[in-house]
Amino acid sequence: MRFPTLFRRFSPFGWALLTIVAAETIGTANAQQGGEAEPAALQATYEQLLAIARQHRPEFAAARRAVEAAQGRAVQAGLYPNPVLSYQGEEIGAGGEAGQQGGALSQVFVTAGKLTLAQLVALVDVELARIELRRLDWMIGRQVGLALTDYAEAINEVHLLEALVELAERQVNVVQELLGQGMATRIDLVQAEIERDRVKAQLAAARIRLTQSRHRLAATVGVPLEELSLPARIELGGPPVRDPGTLWRQLVLESPELARAETLRERAEAMLALQRALVYPDVEVGAGMAHDYDANDTLVNVSVAVALPIFNRNQGNIAAARAVLAAAEQLIKATETGLRSAFAQEWASFRGAAAQAERYRSEIVPAAEENLRMMREAYQQGQVDFLALLVAQRTLFDTRLQLLRFDAAATRSYYRLRTLMSNMVNVSMVEQ
Repeated sequence: MRFPTLFRRFSPFGWALLTIVAAETIGTANAQQGGEAEPAALQATYEQLLAIARQHRPEFAAARRAVEAAQGRAVQAGLYPNPVLSYQGEEIGAGGEAGQQGGALSQVFVTAGKLTLAQLVALVDVELARIELRRLDWMIGRQVGLALTDYAEAINEVHLLEALVELAERQVNVVQELLGQGMATRIDLVQAEIERDRVKAQLAAARIRLTQSRHRLAATVGVPLEELSLPARIELGGPPVRDPGTLWRQLVLESPELARAETLRERAEAMLALQRALVYPDVEVGAGMAHDYDANDTLVNVSVAVALPIFNRNQGNIAAARAVLAAAEQLIKATETGLRSAFAQEWASFRGAAAQAERYRSEIVPAAEENLRMMREAYQQGQVDFLALLVAQRTLFDTRLQLLRFDAAATRSYYRLRTLMSNMVNVSMVEQ
């Protein structure tokens, strides 16, 4: 007579113990999944960690100082030249006399609105510094989002495997009891022990990954790990994502990449206007008064000086400014093209992972749960052996683990989409 038949006839209590273990496998798996995850919990944690990063990452402090430096240069660029006060002395000591001694005052009058144009260029530089701060915020935000997703995936995997280890331990104990009663075989015990040890090895590896993810997340936000308070559990259930058209329009409005390209064009336009204005020379006016001690006369001097733009009409700088403006206009198109390409690739990655997660959540995981339920009934009826029951249990947990992987992949793509950047665009020419 087969072992399951003996088991049903002579040990109903032992059968009840094993079926409770298998039933709790399903119950614990359902508790691990927790239904549809709430993205707000993940998003709230993300915002908290990003706020910590903004306070502690030194790049933010440096970027804010860069904005202050640009503001100072903008103030300086609009300041009018100071007048020059000078002392004049001639023929001093000739014939034993004091000669001519006096003073002069001169002032440069800036023409063609060059100071206003120079300040406009500097003010655009202030805006560029602010955009760089926004761009840094996007870069750090992406790093925080990806590191947080790694942590959430690791902590959920550990919880999932801890529950499986507990169930595997209880299965081993039940089989040992049945073996002592002669209601199980040594093969059943070895199979249960192998399953337990295999899950323990997986758990040990998952705990190592969890530790690594904690350290990486702490380094990302810029604080020591012991000073970082992390939630004990973060649900991953697929982030909320609108249709690609809406997401793209939002990206165009908020992207620091496009804002930088457009601001660089504004700077190039302002610089071209400034270079054209530099063709017109400034006028220097001076007046002085001196006393001639030999003749006992008072002398007055008046001077007006202006450079004649005959050879140098700033034509080289104007040509360079035109080229920079043309490059800046092309940079806008290149940036948008690069963002579109990156968006298409990342959106495809997101949709693929999200679709797989949804299929696992709605079809594959429920099917694995039903399979385990039927396998438990078949084992009770003597139609399958204990190994088949363990395989069904392992299949359920593998599908839940795979669902976690797809949810994490979709979340990573979501954070990359939120902070999409085009690294293929070279802006060196238009930053002159």
